[in-house]
Amino acid sequence: MGGVERTSAHGAGRRPVAAMHALAILAFAILAFANLAFANLAFANLAVAASSAGARPPIEDARHRADALGHHVEGVREEAARLQRRILGLASNIAATRRTLDRLQGRLVEAQHGVAASRAELDAIQSRLNERARVAFVALGTGASAAYLLGADSFADLMDRTVMLDRMQRSDAALGDAVSAEAARFATAQASLERATAERGRLLSRLASRSVDLLDAFAAQQTALHHLIGRQHAAVRDVKRMERRAARKAGALPFGDWAGRFLDHLGAPSCRDNLVVVMAWEANEFTQARWNPLATTHRMHRSTAFNLVGVQNYRSLTQGLRASEQTLSRGAESYGYRAIIDSLDRCADAMATAEAIRASAWCRGCSNGGYVTELVPIVEEYFDRYVALHV
Repeated sequence: MGGVERTSAHGAGRRPVAAMHALAILAFAILAFANLAFANLAFANLAVAASSAGARPPIEDARHRADALGHHVEGVREEAARLQRRILGLASNIAATRRTLDRLQGRLVEAQHGVAASRAELDAIQSRLNERARVAFVALGTGASAAYLLGADSFADLMDRTVMLDRMQRSDAALGDAVSAEAARFATAQASLERATAERGRLLSRLASRSVDLLDAFAAQQTALHHLIGRQHAAVRDVKRMERRAARKAGALPFGDWAGRFLDHLGAPSCRDNLVVVMAWEANEFTQARWNPLATTHRMHRSTAFNLVGVQNYRSLTQGLRASEQTLSRGAESYGYRAIIDSLDRCADAMATAEAIRASAWCRGCSNGGYVTELVPIVEEYFDRYVALHV
């Protein structure tokens, strides 16, 4: 609390209020560190209506709907993340399958080349056998082997002819074996070609089916999530609108909103450091005085006392802003507020401005000597939450 005139707002008469401040700060610290995320409630019926005179007020219903929708959004997002991981896994499988298909394609080409080579080799061997049989028949007729041996002139010639005939027979046998081996290779290559072709078809079919199913499911889920997020945002907007309406009826604004307006009245920039320190100032006072979040005792036309030490209730937002600005400007020299104004004007570090507030006569010695300075780090850490906070 501050004022341009010295009253019980300073000194011993302030001690009961300081105790009230301590309790308020304790309550606020509990609130600041609590996890107030929207996704803490189980998703249930989103259209619960009050059915009796004792039902919770409309703003509580709106908060319940927003919380439930927020929780449901988180659930759908988790499911979408799981589905996305499956899609990424499928993408990995697709890459592996394509590598398999490439190997199969190589096998197909090798098999086709093998079939062609086997056909050519079989044709060549068969041609050689056919040619040898034709030559032997033309030269010697039937019984060619016996006639060839009986035509020997001597025993040595007979032995030579026997060796020669044996070589020819072994050569023919080898050619026959080669024919059999090539025939087996041909059959193997043909079977490999058929298996590779069938496997390739199965892989392509399975790949296409899985891709279509997962991508369709993901698209449908993203559409549903988009609609659900839209409903959640609408519910949150409803809550904020109702909170603003209730706050205005009570003569209050969110901390961040009032801080920005107050800095405008001072002619100081609305930089983050200035917003942080003014919101910490509001939080340290944590008063329910109407349109008077800094709890100044400066009297304005038709303002009324909020408490015994003279903190004022103001008639409008504008009057409250003007009163807080006049408290600083008129007490700049007598109460040591000049350092506060100068610090805000140059958008100094939030802690430096807080030190100027603590050193001034505004509430010297309050909060066990940690007035405003103790809350600055908390407000910096939870800045967005404090911006939206109402008393």
